[in-house]
Amino acid sequence: MILRFMVAFVLCGGALGQAPASWPCQAEIHKADPNATFIRVSDRVMNGMADKKVMPDISDLKGKDLDLLVIVQVLIAPDGDVRCFQLQEGDSNLARRSLDAAQKWHYRPYMLNGQAINVETWIRFSYKKDGVDVVLPDR
Repeated sequence: MILRFMVAFVLCGGALGQAPASWPCQAEIHKADPNATFIRVSDRVMNGMADKKVMPDISDLKGKDLDLLVIVQVLIAPDGDVRCFQLQEGDSNLARRSLDAAQKWHYRPYMLNGQAINVETWIRFSYKKDGVDVVLPDR
């Protein structure tokens, strides 16, 4: 039992709920600060903490029959800036628009034990004929 807990503890990055360093960006942050903490937080929670949301520009696509979802994975720095972003899933033709928009988002700092930490989350852009919205997963 203790061995299983220790294995789970190590695989989770050393703390329960903490995201293991899986991006090159996270590895770079760890080089600069070996004590940097990363945690995955649902996009539902982080959407509520976003104080600046930028939607992809689709002015040249207005009226086209769109019904597509693009999911961008983001790493939010302790100051709330989007530090890293990558396409997780979706239409490759809309990827650049989604990535450009995601990097401009800003969040209130996520606090853990009184300290602002790095957060890994997602932004789900839903492209429709009349515009772009952010959709949240069902609970």
